[in-house]
Amino acid sequence: MKAVTDRLFPLTEWSSIDEFYADTTDLQTLHPDPLTLGLLVKQAIFDSTALRCTVGVATGKTIAKIAADSHKPDGLAVVPPGTEAEFLRGDRSEPYQVSDPRLPRAWNRSGSKQSVSY
Repeated sequence: MKAVTDRLFPLTEWSSIDEFYADTTDLQTLHPDPLTLGLLVKQAIFDSTALRCTVGVATGKTIAKIAADSHKPDGLAVVPPGTEAEFLRGDRSEPYQVSDPRLPRAWNRSGSKQSVSY
């Protein structure tokens, strides 16, 4: 996984053998949509390791970690800027779990709507 993160991110902070944080601020011009970036990370890790992973995208490490933890296994969660408190309270009409037709069938188990924006 380190080879993948080294290729994708200028700076990666590893918190364990299988968990990392990456500041993507400098990548927003190249990847302005956090959903697309999350899909790219999931696919790159799968292509390199044949392992499924969960990705959480948010404005900070703590929210990204909570989002990822709440969407395991094999999930993708995006918490748009300005919605962190709402996400933490659980006051949302749509789940932040992402379902996307571009994902392999196994990644679409939740059947929930894509409800992320940036």
